[in-house]
Amino acid sequence: MLNRSTLWSSTIALTYIAIAAIASQLVNDIVPQPYLDEIFHIPQAQQYCKGEFAKYDPKLTTPPGLYIVSLIQGQIGSLLALGTGTLNSKTCQSVSQLRQTSLFALFLLPYILASYCLATPANVTITQDRNVKVGWQRTSVPISPMEAITPNVHTISFLPPMWFFGLLYYTDVPSTLFVMAMLAASKRNENLLAALLGAISLTLRQTNIVWILFAMGTSALSNLSTIGLDTRPLSQTSVIEQLRSITSLPALTAIRILSQTAMPYIPVFGASAAFILYNGSIVLGDKEHHQVSTHWVQPFYFAAFASFFAWPTLLISLNRARRGFHLSTLRILGEIVSLALIFSIALAAVQYGTVEHPFILADNRHYAFYFWRKIIKRTDWARYALAIPYTISIRAWWIALSQHFSFFWLVGFCMCLSAAVIPSPLIEPRYFMIPFIIARLGLMQSTKPSEPTVGGSRQSLVKLNDISKPFFNACLVEMIWFALINGSTLYLFLYKPFRWPDSIDWQRFMW
Repeated sequence: MLNRSTLWSSTIALTYIAIAAIASQLVNDIVPQPYLDEIFHIPQAQQYCKGEFAKYDPKLTTPPGLYIVSLIQGQIGSLLALGTGTLNSKTCQSVSQLRQTSLFALFLLPYILASYCLATPANVTITQDRNVKVGWQRTSVPISPMEAITPNVHTISFLPPMWFFGLLYYTDVPSTLFVMAMLAASKRNENLLAALLGAISLTLRQTNIVWILFAMGTSALSNLSTIGLDTRPLSQTSVIEQLRSITSLPALTAIRILSQTAMPYIPVFGASAAFILYNGSIVLGDKEHHQVSTHWVQPFYFAAFASFFAWPTLLISLNRARRGFHLSTLRILGEIVSLALIFSIALAAVQYGTVEHPFILADNRHYAFYFWRKIIKRTDWARYALAIPYTISIRAWWIALSQHFSFFWLVGFCMCLSAAVIPSPLIEPRYFMIPFIIARLGLMQSTKPSEPTVGGSRQSLVKLNDISKPFFNACLVEMIWFALINGSTLYLFLYKPFRWPDSIDWQRFMW
């Protein structure tokens, strides 16, 4: 008999699919023609569907992974629908058919996120004699569709910017899908599979190279923990203790573990470096408007973005962290120093690292345009005042994630986040989606310490449905919050078009 939590989860899953399908149909009915960046993506995909692979639009900044996925998806659909065993070049020609690539990725995303949450790190089985031998025994946990039906993963899959672009023909949702599948594989220590999935993700968006590095790094941390590296949640230990644990590692074994972990990823990094050297830039086309910048304030924008969307679960996490907080003069002084340091860095980033891209000044169809004009540029001092919520957000996320992750993981995440967003001159919510998902899923990461095993194995299973009532309620509040934003965004996009003075075409508000 299904319990109340499972019933709620099943209802959420079915509702999630139904709402996305209905919304997709509305978008295709009301906006049947390519819109905004679709005017570049869709004609290129249609050429691929015809088998014309030689021409590539110079305005496209990403490789052709999206169009190849659509081509494969269309041909599979053709074989299944026709039952003739012959390919049909018209199966991915129409706008609505191509948009299904993003929609199907949106349908699959909760399952992939559940796979990531349920993945258990593999154990390192060590035998030491004359030669150091390190072998891995995988403890992957296969998941069933029922295990994937959770309020947590469906809430995150409903993240407004991502959900919205799942209704159009953009690279974002398929890219996120492959990145999260890669992270799930690396968590299970299936690094060859992770490297392959990461390579595929690069054909959708080149900046995913950062998250391939993150996957390799977190897998290495997990493996090193089995020989003595302290990877307990930071809240259970201290930075000094975790750094000191590095000195206790057997050097030869650590080097062997690191080399075996990194080996599958090296060809991917090598190919990426070769591409950048040959191309002269990380972007494929339109290089003039996609120059690398030093947009130092971007991580602070991300912190505000993450707090804005995940405030229900973030508050619950902070409340749980507060229970273990013992008030003392030293702790209070430490907190004051931490806040002052973050605030100082935020002010410096605002002063010296704010980039005003021409696109954000000219295009009033995007929400970022209004965020820039109505909030950041509202007055001469507004952007400096925002350093206060930036500081609070960053400190809140650090405290919350410290309940689940080590100092090494936290620093690695911050470095990869910075590497992913600082080079971009645009304020673009889509670039925040992958780090948001990683951080938001981290709020429900199991805090049970792993049991290192030498010469043996361990099995562990984190059941996603077994979440506490406060977190379950927070997920529902967050889901309602996302639903309100998604509903408003879709309404504005579909039913409140407007025209520019110098154009007869309808323009629409969007992320």
